[in-house]
Amino acid sequence: PIAHPGQARLAGAVIAGISPHRAFDAAYREFILLVVGQLGAGLASARSYEAERRRAESLAELDRAKTTFFSNVSHEFRTPLTLMLGPLGGLLADPDLPGRLHAELSTIHRNGLRLLKLVNTMLDFSRIEAGRTTARFEPTDLAQLTSDLASVFRAATDKAGLQLIVDCPPLDVAVRVDRDMWEKIVLNLVSNAFKFTLAGEIRVSLTRHEGRIDLIVRDTGSGIPEHELERVFERFHRVEGSAGRTHEGTGIGLALVQELVRLHGGVITVTSKLGRGTAFTVGIPLVEGAGGSVEAAALEHRSGPNAFIEEALRWLPDPSSGDLAPVVAGAAAANAPEPRGRVLVADDNADMRDYLRRLLGDRWDVETVGNGRLALAALRRRLPDLVISDVMMPELDGLGLLAEVRGDPALRELPMILLSARADEAARIEGLRAGATDYMHKPFASRELLARVETQLMRAALRSTERAHQRYLQMIFEQAPIAIAVLRGPEHVFEIANSRYRRILGEREMVGRRVADALPELAAQGFLDLLDRVYRTGEPFIGTSLPVTLHRTPDAPPEELFLDLFYHTLADPAGEVTGIAAVVHDVTALATARRDAEIANRAKDEFLAMLGHELRNPLAPIMTALELMRLRPGVGAERERAVIERQVQHLVGLVDDLLDVSRITRGKVELRAEPVELADVIARSIEVVSPLLEDHRHVLTVDAPRGLIVHGDPGRLAQVVSNLLTNAAKYTPRGGRIEVAAWRAAGDIQIRVTDNGLGIEPEMLRRIFEPFVQERQALDRARGGLGLGLAIVDNLIKLHGGTVVATSAGRDRGTAFTVTLPALAATSAAAGDARVRRAAEPGDARVLIVDDNIDAAQLLSDLLATAGYHTLAAHDGPSALAAAGTFQPQIAVIDLGLPVMDGYELARLLRARPELAATRLVALTGYGQSQDHARTTAAGFDAHLVKPIDIDQLHGVLELLRRPRAPA
Repeated sequence: PIAHPGQARLAGAVIAGISPHRAFDAAYREFILLVVGQLGAGLASARSYEAERRRAESLAELDRAKTTFFSNVSHEFRTPLTLMLGPLGGLLADPDLPGRLHAELSTIHRNGLRLLKLVNTMLDFSRIEAGRTTARFEPTDLAQLTSDLASVFRAATDKAGLQLIVDCPPLDVAVRVDRDMWEKIVLNLVSNAFKFTLAGEIRVSLTRHEGRIDLIVRDTGSGIPEHELERVFERFHRVEGSAGRTHEGTGIGLALVQELVRLHGGVITVTSKLGRGTAFTVGIPLVEGAGGSVEAAALEHRSGPNAFIEEALRWLPDPSSGDLAPVVAGAAAANAPEPRGRVLVADDNADMRDYLRRLLGDRWDVETVGNGRLALAALRRRLPDLVISDVMMPELDGLGLLAEVRGDPALRELPMILLSARADEAARIEGLRAGATDYMHKPFASRELLARVETQLMRAALRSTERAHQRYLQMIFEQAPIAIAVLRGPEHVFEIANSRYRRILGEREMVGRRVADALPELAAQGFLDLLDRVYRTGEPFIGTSLPVTLHRTPDAPPEELFLDLFYHTLADPAGEVTGIAAVVHDVTALATARRDAEIANRAKDEFLAMLGHELRNPLAPIMTALELMRLRPGVGAERERAVIERQVQHLVGLVDDLLDVSRITRGKVELRAEPVELADVIARSIEVVSPLLEDHRHVLTVDAPRGLIVHGDPGRLAQVVSNLLTNAAKYTPRGGRIEVAAWRAAGDIQIRVTDNGLGIEPEMLRRIFEPFVQERQALDRARGGLGLGLAIVDNLIKLHGGTVVATSAGRDRGTAFTVTLPALAATSAAAGDARVRRAAEPGDARVLIVDDNIDAAQLLSDLLATAGYHTLAAHDGPSALAAAGTFQPQIAVIDLGLPVMDGYELARLLRARPELAATRLVALTGYGQSQDHARTTAAGFDAHLVKPIDIDQLHGVLELLRRPRAPA
């Protein structure tokens, strides 16, 4: 088969004879397929060529038909135009013709001549394309003829404020041209320059070169974009967006000029710079020695130049028409008892402006302008009741004017009627979609226009009355003592929103906009659904203390408000819901106070739970140490006593903090003030905190010279400095730097404690001195504390008449606390006891002890070793996992509050290792409520011990866990 490329049907088939001397193998078949492919390609190429030839013939036939059509239409137009212009000329010559009728007939005559000019241009063009135009070349004084033709425009250029320069020096030779064609070339080029030159000059020059004559028409007008230059001579092509005096024209003038130049054997070229002007150059060959007299055609009897100049003059604004000054028709009736409506007319055709002014001026005041830019200026100078605008205008067209009006809140409601020569339905729909109130096609009946203008003005008056009523209601609502808004229709469009309502929801544009557009953040919060339900069901809604998140100002972050809302439907006389009245009351302050109280209550509950945990943690090593002391009679117990002392001091410090906060809150703190040397206070504080500093291996630098004396309580001041040092030590990684400095500053003494630790986030700096405020912690309680230390510091310093300030550059960039105290012109550790418990029976199992409290882990390890257990201590999860692999513990006692990974995570990882399947797990924690026991059991722990550990209970649990598991 021979296939059509890209088609399913076949083009034919090939029948091939097979050679008997060669096997019909794959290569043979491939050869035949290649032959078939070549045949298919050849057939496809032939068909493509044939189709292209038929298409070219069809286009040529279409072009011929179009040319014939233009020729026939032009001929058909000329007959009625002749019958119109003849009688009109006779009527205008009648001296007894009334003035107004003379003006109207003059308008008809001018536009008839313009239509005749357009018809003649189309006829000339169709003749040229049909090859029926024959040039009659005559020896001509081309310089004189060109100068006369160009000078016809002097009146128009003078009126427009342009300079017309004609530089056509006499030629020493006669030039053979078709005078009618040359006239059309010059007039079209100069007319085109005048149309697109709003300021500057037009220069027409004629120069002789060897073998040719050059005509150059140069202007300083709007210019032509570079990408449009190659298309300026195309038929019907118009450069969009060029600034000119009018948008009138058919787009065939330059195409006609090019054809006329070609009939002379010449060429025409164009150069242009956008915004700087254009130059057209016509070059025609010079034919000398042809004989004949040199003469120039007389222009006074020729209609061509008159038609061009008459049309050009109509492009200029007429001062009497209101184009240059706000003069309006109907001004004589301005003192009438009833107010007259105002209509603004925008059209670049002067005759159309005059016609509309006369047609509408008897009933309304009419102001006319020549383009959209002038119309916009007139609108903002004085607002009319109606705008009538042509669609096609220079500088700013009708659709552009409409867009400007609808985009300006002050003009948005203004009715506009668009006039257009485009009579298709698509153009009308485009105009109405763009926001036009009405759309009329040219030509239109005067009665229809009057009726539509009257209708639009009546509607405008009704809308004005509605707006006045709305302003009255707005005035009433503005004086209401509560926030009120009225929403109209199912889209919930703001009709009224008083100042209190706008102040609550943010000062933004609301009236005339949908709630979804004015307050878009409400959509995701369910309020639009709520409004829809109220509008649909008619049932009112009352909401109290509803949270609403809004952007009160465009650049501000979202803000949470609490509002009392009341939505009630509004109905028409028939009972149909037409809108919703919204009443709003801001209760944010009350709701915030209630929420703060709830937060404070939760903080108290969390504090009590934390307190139980914190008080139990130090008791565990105390009890263990006491047990060891009991089991080692006669053995030196200095280390154990030191541990007990430190932990007791810790516990006493926590209790003291609680007591201090309570006393400060109730105003029960009494300072034992005396002259205090700050160097001694700092030394005493360092002595108290030194175990913690040494344990964390911090580098401490002290710069506190003697002689800095304040009046204060030495114990309380030492408590302040030790609290700051403790805070720095806890929140600085191991091996960090801590500095303490004191100095005199303008009558005050300042103490600064600086570290290079974790730092404080900006939002926490504002709350760091509040009671119980800490960074949120999980089970990792390695840093401990109740969140009271800095609150106590702040209150004690205030009691001393000083201040304390915290500064930090942010996370991981350290913190500095600066204490300022008034300068004065020119200092024991508590001990406690504990109870002693008996040891349990010894054992010989392997026990892994995991606790981040090194003292607690080591003492528990020593205690169990004394009882005969093989023990190994680890202080975090990763260390415990590493040790378990080699140690193979039978029992693991795990503190739940571990750093890095908590006890629950460690238990899960231990359970996942097959070699530790028999290991029994014991949870060690300061939390002992029923839900805590349930959670450890669910996590796979075999036992749950609460700090401080009861030694007998511990031995009992260990003995129990040493027994083999019962078979499943």
